[in-house]
Amino acid sequence: MYRRIGVVALILLLHTVAVVSQSEAVEEPSFDELLQILEQSKEILDQAIYLAAAGMVSYDLKDQSIYSQGILNLLEGPSSFNYSEDNPYVLQGHPGFGQSLFLIVDGDGFSDVIESRLQEADDSQLTQALQTAYNFSRLAAGFAKAALDQAQRKESATDSLRSVYAHLMIARGGMPDSELLDGFRAVLSILVRSQNLVLSGESIQEVIDRALEGATIRIRPGIYSEALVVTKSVSLVASAAESTEVDGGGAVLTGLLGGCAITVDSDHPISVSVQGLVVTGNWYGMRVANQASVSLADMSFRDNGVALRLEDGGAALVDACEFDGNETAITAWGSSSATIRHSVIQRSTSWFGAIACRNSSLVVENCDLLDNTGAGIEMQPCGSLHLTDSRLLRNGDGLHMTPGGCDENGFPTGPVFPPEYSEVTGWNNVIPEPGEPDGNRESAIDDSVYGGDRIDLSFLMQPRPDDM
Repeated sequence: MYRRIGVVALILLLHTVAVVSQSEAVEEPSFDELLQILEQSKEILDQAIYLAAAGMVSYDLKDQSIYSQGILNLLEGPSSFNYSEDNPYVLQGHPGFGQSLFLIVDGDGFSDVIESRLQEADDSQLTQALQTAYNFSRLAAGFAKAALDQAQRKESATDSLRSVYAHLMIARGGMPDSELLDGFRAVLSILVRSQNLVLSGESIQEVIDRALEGATIRIRPGIYSEALVVTKSVSLVASAAESTEVDGGGAVLTGLLGGCAITVDSDHPISVSVQGLVVTGNWYGMRVANQASVSLADMSFRDNGVALRLEDGGAALVDACEFDGNETAITAWGSSSATIRHSVIQRSTSWFGAIACRNSSLVVENCDLLDNTGAGIEMQPCGSLHLTDSRLLRNGDGLHMTPGGCDENGFPTGPVFPPEYSEVTGWNNVIPEPGEPDGNRESAIDDSVYGGDRIDLSFLMQPRPDDM
């Protein structure tokens, strides 16, 4: 209610100077075009402040007249009866500072191009910032008109120009006085922040490319068919699910059967977080490599080839995610690392294993690995597994241990005798044998690829040790 009253009041103020024909349709600018206009408005406001400062210290009445008229031109724009082409400070292709604020609102509230992006932002803050910017710029224009009249009457306009300067500084915002509301700087900041919002039908990659390091990019529900490449630290946050053509709704990244939906790769450390996104129908759902690390939360990977591939040092924290119907859910190769918590991994179709790890470290905490064609977890040589509080049910094997040797750098070298296995630790898991309720079809734990003594991993089903 407060925002609506504030916006209506602002519209009434804007209409006192906005010359808009009722019979002529005015095409609304796109969001990017609006931001470009407002960025130019920032430069125009700064120039008006400069002219006011120059006029304050000038004792030349002609200069004060020129500066005052220039300020009026910049603030009110060509549509104002105060505008003069006979002045060094004229506008080319810009409506003027006040008119640029008018583009943000329409007769019912914020314009459609703004309203669609403000559900994630504080729209009452935008209303207040707009009112501050507009009201004080209008007061400044009034003092500029008084200064112009004084200079033309051969009277000093210094005091009026001082008032212009003071009011424009408040309109700009960023003043140290906590009692003063932020002005145009806050307007621009809010809208630039909402620029990192992807609407259905727009490109996620384009927003990633223009986003600053560390930015949060919000993705509205919709179906997006594109291959994302991320080489900087950003956060991708998908909005809550709505109705889409893909089961479950939400923001869905799909359709790249021959490629990778999300590649996160960097030769320097970067950290990328992804939340709430559905990734389906791709050969690789996500690939993480080299010095890149990802944090994944509340994601769904469905019907991909390899849902999440870690390689060459890539790292992942996976929390509360679902992997369903992929050929392989997660692979970790080449000194990579993955921590998987509170997640469900089910119905993987490859005999290779739902999770496959080689020469990498794997931590699995409180997860469900269910109904996978191959092993729930496939541990190949030279890696490590810490498995706790998890349930490995109705898989080919619950846990499959492939033996082999490792060189001095920890890389697999092939079969050795006696067999060597990856390091395994953990406790309090449910991994039933065939014939037991929800038993795995082949074995609970298979470590008998070739000769040698079997290893005893029964501790994985024991309670957590008292001393841990």
